[in-house]
Amino acid sequence: MKTKPTELPRVLTLAYVRRLIRKNTATHDDWAIAASVLCISKRATFEDLLVCLRRYPVKWRAAYVLHRRTGRPQEKGKVVLDPKNWRRYLKSKGLL
Repeated sequence: MKTKPTELPRVLTLAYVRRLIRKNTATHDDWAIAASVLCISKRATFEDLLVCLRRYPVKWRAAYVLHRRTGRPQEKGKVVLDPKNWRRYLKSKGLL
């Protein structure tokens, strides 16, 4: 993993943060910035949020947004963090 953060552009576009969150060599700080933008954007897709779930430093926020957007109840009082579980759920509801 990279240790030096990516030089961010002046304006963070949705396209840019989508590429950044998928970049395996990005730093945790880069992922946190990208996920923050994706989690607050109404144009972020469920696929974008599933990618965020694979990034440890931001998975809780992405899971919360997924629960809120889909209305899915928590399992045994806990937020669902597993990307595979979410993918199955979204497919079963016709959302993917």
